[in-house]
Amino acid sequence: MDNTAPLDFDKMLTGTIVGGSSPTAGTRIEVWIIPQQTDSTYFDQFDGTDKDVTVGSRDALLSVGILLASITVSTTASNVVLGFSRSVAAAVGGALPARFQLFVTQNTGVALNSAGHLLTEKGSYTTSS
Repeated sequence: MDNTAPLDFDKMLTGTIVGGSSPTAGTRIEVWIIPQQTDSTYFDQFDGTDKDVTVGSRDALLSVGILLASITVSTTASNVVLGFSRSVAAAVGGALPARFQLFVTQNTGVALNSAGHLLTEKGSYTTSS
């Protein structure tokens, strides 16, 4: 996500993630913010594009990522839609990063559904005359 042109002071991200077939109850799906480290680089395999990424360890993720949402899977029913709505500024503790990407990880024991996921963003800004 690029915030260099709109210069929003916050972005509200609302999303739905569709669970897979017969997930384990009590597990979690997490949505992480991965800020760009410099004007052109991200950490490790992250590069701002939509792709599969494997993080070497949870400690590595904790060192560069900011947890945006943690969704508890409370049922073993298949293909349940799970939602979240969060402020990016609140998650990062203030100012939005110029560029960042989202990373989803989960430990439900099954793959997430391959379709039906949705993310919307609404930027907040001020104007002056």
